Amino acid sequence: MQRATLVIALASAVLCDAAAQCSLNEKSSYMDWPTVRLSNGVVEVELLPQVGGRVIQVRYDGHEYLWANPRNAGRLYSPDDNGWSNWKNYGGDKLWTAPQGWDGPGQWPGPGDPTHDGGPFLLETLSSGGSEVAVRLTGPTDATTGLQFIREVRLFPGESKVHFINTLRNNGARVQRWGIWQVTQHNAALDGGFNKSLWAFAPMNPLSVYPSGYNVEFGLVGDQQWQPDAKRGLFQLHYQHSVGKVGLDADAGWLAVVDAASGYGFASLFESFPGADYPHKAGVEFWVNGRGEFFAAHQRIAMPTADEDPMYYLESEVHSPFMELAPGESGSIAHTWGLCKAARPVVAADDRMMLFRPLAYVGDDGAAPRGFAGRWEGAFGVFVTGNLELVLQDLSRKSVLRHDFGRIRAGELVDAAGVAPLAGAVLPVDFVPHYGVLRLTPDDGQALELDRCWLY
Repeated sequence: MQRATLVIALASAVLCDAAAQCSLNEKSSYMDWPTVRLSNGVVEVELLPQVGGRVIQVRYDGHEYLWANPRNAGRLYSPDDNGWSNWKNYGGDKLWTAPQGWDGPGQWPGPGDPTHDGGPFLLETLSSGGSEVAVRLTGPTDATTGLQFIREVRLFPGESKVHFINTLRNNGARVQRWGIWQVTQHNAALDGGFNKSLWAFAPMNPLSVYPSGYNVEFGLVGDQQWQPDAKRGLFQLHYQHSVGKVGLDADAGWLAVVDAASGYGFASLFESFPGADYPHKAGVEFWVNGRGEFFAAHQRIAMPTADEDPMYYLESEVHSPFMELAPGESGSIAHTWGLCKAARPVVAADDRMMLFRPLAYVGDDGAAPRGFAGRWEGAFGVFVTGNLELVLQDLSRKSVLRHDFGRIRAGELVDAAGVAPLAGAVLPVDFVPHYGVLRLTPDDGQALELDRCWLY
């Protein structure tokens, strides 16, 4: 991902923090459900294998990100009591097959679903702690399609991230063509009502097949919740508890949800395949659960009012492309969550950070600085523990330290506004700075360039 004055660099090394170790608790509990807890000292994940192999909650810094239905707290329904016609909607994060539809074979007529959404998954421990904690969740096979979901969940020390590998396997006797649909339900409740400071973001495809860059699938086309920023090429959703759904043929590999009331952000990072055929013609979708009406399953559906059923949540949904699977074949897709303290808007995200304001050196009026008279800007939420510094570089990339932020814990929000301006800086006589570079050095010693800007 590149812009004229910004470079975000990626790295694939596993980054560890010696002060925190991973752990697995198979006797955990959440809202009276028996859960399995994965922890790395930064992030905690609560798994509910008995109901669709779902993540029922994820925490960073004590903040809980996901919506879990209080009506079902502590209840474990049989698949027959949580099926096609009597969906219980537990909440959390789970896998469905796509496309959704009600016209016949080749379409998934849920939710609910007694197999993928409501069936029990078998949990297998792959690594129980230390430098990694990992489990595998294997679901039942659907009797009609022969499809089975398998998902692996991993945490590494020193990260505010959760790593998934989602697999769809064909155990049937016929070729099947489906996609993997990961659905995450974010908590949108606040103080007995809905959170008016909940936002979602996703980059719009500049070559989108949709004239506006997104497609309203359900609800009102002119809903004020949809707030695209054409200048930034950014789709923005401001949650206002009005039912609706949008899809984007986005190909940048990320989306984000920010709770501006609490100051926490969630990034969903995933593989993207530009030009591939996606279910619903969308790699990313957002569903707003709220008041109003929409048309689906060949009928008009009236949503309950807040007084009748205050289910305040927002769904972020990520699709894989269609997979054509012969009997015995399987297809997999990698997916990562990044959690951090946050601001808005989110203008970019990758597996190192969430970017709110690019690094820049600007004049006091916000324009280009005159000489060294100016100030630093830039805000980032990092997903990796390490030592952070801002350095100056000349044209040959020779570096001089400008500001040492010290050790930054994974998930922390970094603001460059606190860095002293360049005016009056004492620099080597043979050094002419041209760039500012934000650099993070994790415990493995391999420096990661997070952002770069021209000074003039």
